[in-house]
Amino acid sequence: ATWADDKKSVKLAAASNLQAAEYTVTVTGLGEEALTGKTTVEAQKVASIEILDEIAVVSKNAVNGVFTTDTTATVTYVVKDQYGTDITKTASDIVTNDSNITLSNGVITLAGSAVAGKKENDLVTVVLVDKTTGKSATATLKLSAASAVSTIEVEGIFNAKGEAVQLNDQSKANEAFIVVNLKDQYGKEITEASKATGLVITN
Repeated sequence: ATWADDKKSVKLAAASNLQAAEYTVTVTGLGEEALTGKTTVEAQKVASIEILDEIAVVSKNAVNGVFTTDTTATVTYVVKDQYGTDITKTASDIVTNDSNITLSNGVITLAGSAVAGKKENDLVTVVLVDKTTGKSATATLKLSAASAVSTIEVEGIFNAKGEAVQLNDQSKANEAFIVVNLKDQYGKEITEASKATGLVITN
């Protein structure tokens, strides 16, 4: 339990998601009698889906200007629940408009006829739909062979001294840096800041 500075509200944190139900909350120590109230927790659900770029980066250059059957193209997406929490890795009821378009851990992969036979700068429409809530996202993606961010790994969170810090409500760090390692679709490390302009960090 973490009290607000004005002591008029308190944030309760659990080790895992609470089950959907009505809960009784009791506060003691503010007076002679305990204060009791009820609150309802609703089940986690998909509230939004977002495709994070307008470019799908291909895995290899075209042959004679045309992408081959073993060429794939990728773009990232994010799914959030009604509280704004990123649930991309656990949202399992999201489907696409094409069996050749698959989803895994925040990455949309276009393969087979979704890419083969097409040329650089051709457009491909991708639709994501959550079967449970009906929330959807649609994007018209341009196929590109240019080197671009394909994978993102978080190395850690550090202070200005380079010491690892753990961010939480009691953290005393007044400045922290999230260190990320970026690689392009060819597995090469990206160090040019200009190629990471589309990187979005959500809190």
